[in-house]
Amino acid sequence: MSDNMFCFQCEQTAGGHGCTGQVGVCGKTAEAAALQDLLLRLTEELAQQRIERHCESSVLDDMMTEALFTTITNVNFSTDDLERRCRKVACSFGKKLPGDREELLERAATCGVESVRARHGNELCGRIYLMLFGLKGLAAYTYHAARLGYRDPQLTDHICRALAFVLHPDIRVDEMVKLTLECGSMNLRAMELLDRAHREQFGRPEPTRVRVTPLPGKAILVSGHDLGDLRRVLEATRDTGVNVYTHGEMLTANSYPELKRYPHLVGNYGGAWQEQRREFAEFPGPILLTTNCLMPPVETYRDRVYTSGPVSFPDTRHLDESDFGQLVEAANHMAGFDVCGEERFITVGFGHDAIEVELPQILDLLNSGRLRHIFIIGGCDGARPGRNYYSLLAEQVPDDCIIMTLACGKYRFNKHEFGAIDGLPRLLDLGQCNDAYSAVRVITLLGAALHTDVNHLPVSINLSWYEQKAVAVLLSLLSLGVQNITLGPTLPAFVTPEVLHILTEKYHLKLAGSPTDDLEEAMERRSYIHA
Repeated sequence: MSDNMFCFQCEQTAGGHGCTGQVGVCGKTAEAAALQDLLLRLTEELAQQRIERHCESSVLDDMMTEALFTTITNVNFSTDDLERRCRKVACSFGKKLPGDREELLERAATCGVESVRARHGNELCGRIYLMLFGLKGLAAYTYHAARLGYRDPQLTDHICRALAFVLHPDIRVDEMVKLTLECGSMNLRAMELLDRAHREQFGRPEPTRVRVTPLPGKAILVSGHDLGDLRRVLEATRDTGVNVYTHGEMLTANSYPELKRYPHLVGNYGGAWQEQRREFAEFPGPILLTTNCLMPPVETYRDRVYTSGPVSFPDTRHLDESDFGQLVEAANHMAGFDVCGEERFITVGFGHDAIEVELPQILDLLNSGRLRHIFIIGGCDGARPGRNYYSLLAEQVPDDCIIMTLACGKYRFNKHEFGAIDGLPRLLDLGQCNDAYSAVRVITLLGAALHTDVNHLPVSINLSWYEQKAVAVLLSLLSLGVQNITLGPTLPAFVTPEVLHILTEKYHLKLAGSPTDDLEEAMERRSYIHA
C-alpha cells in the first residue's frame, strides 16, 4: 500500500486542498484513512445490496449509520477497530475480504477520493462528496437518536438510497442535486427527532448558570455529545463522592432537568475541542470521549483517556455501556482538585422552548426599536488561523442587537460579558451542534410572529464549519431556502467551482471576510424597522 492518503473532508485540511502523506492534520494515519475509505465503500455496497434484495433491518440500519459516523473527522483513529468494523459490515452482506492486513489495505487504496475522481472527473467527484459528507452528518444525528431508542425509517431509507446511488455506473447529475438537497431536509427531520429524544429523555433545557471553575474533590471529565453516556457516568458515580464535569459540546447537558438533578454534576471544565491537549493534561482525573472531537492524546494524559461508542484510539481503553464503573475506580486513584477556584459562571439552556417563552419580549423589543438585529453565530470551532473572526464579530455586535449561538464555536466568546437589553441577555446559548434544530425552530417562530419568511427577518446567520455535521446543517438550511448565509473561515475544499457557483447564485452563500464589513452589510440588509 502507498503511504500517502488524500482526505479533504474537514476545514483544516492541509493547504486548503487536502491532506496527503502519512499523517493528516487531524492526526489520522494513512492506514486509518484508507480503512475509513474502505468502510465507506463497504457501507455503500451494503446499501446497494439491501435495495436489490428488498431487505429491511433495524440492525443493519444501525450498522450503516454507525459506520458512517465512524468516518467523521476526529472520531476513530484505530486501525484495529476500523478493520473490525470493515469486516463486520462486509460479513453482513456476504462479502469476503482478504485476511491479511496488507492485502486489505491494498483493497482500501482503491476506494478513496482519487479513485472516485478518476472514474467520474473532478466536478462530479465534488458533487458526490458534498452529498456523502452531508450523509455522514445526517448519520451522526440519526445515530444519536437511535442510541436513545428513537428511530425513523425514512432517515435510514434515504441514507440507503443515497449511498447506493453513488455506486450506480451512470450517475445522473440532476438526481445527485436532488438527493443532496433531500439530504438537507432529511437532516432537518433527524435533528427534530433527536431534539424530541433529548427533551423526552432529559426534560426541556432551561436557562441555567453553570459553574466553569472546579471544586475540590475527585473528578471525571465527560466530553463529546452523547447525553446518554453522560447519564451512564452520572449513575455510575452516584453516592461515590466523585464529581462529574462536562467539557466541550457536553456543556449544554447542564441545562437539562433530568441531568441537573444529579448533585455531583458540578459544572463545565475547559473550552472547545482543539484546546483539549492543554486542558486534559491539567485535569486531575479520567476523561471520557463519547463521540467526535477527539484529538490524538499525548503521553501526559493518554493513560487517563477512555472512549465509548464509535470513538477509538490506539492504546486507550474503550468502554461498553456496562463498564462505566471503571471511571470511578480510576478517579479514586487520581489526585482530583485540591483547591476551590474563584467562582465563575456562564448561562446556557436557551433552546427553542426557552426562546419561545422569551418571544413576546423579543417581539416587543423589535417593535419598539430597542432591538435592531439578531445574529446567529455558531458552528464548529477549530485551531486553524482565522477563527478569531468569530470573536471579533461577536465583540463588535452593537448593544441594540442580540447574539444566538450554538455548537462549540461559541467558546470563542461565550465567557465575554455582553450584558442585556431590558433584562433579556444579549448572548443566548441555544446548545450544542446536536441542538441545531433549535436555531431552525427559532427562525421559524420569528417568521410566523412577524408574518414574513426567513430571508426577510432581521436575522443574520454566520456559521463556522469544521466537520461533516456542519455540512449537513448547512444543507438543511439550504433545503429550507435560507439565503445569505456567511460560511467560514474558509470554504470546503471539496466544493468545486461549479458547485460554488450554484451556491452563490441560488443561495447567495458568501465566505466570511472582514468582521466589520460583514457586520455592516448584515445590518444594512436586514435591520428591523417596524412599519
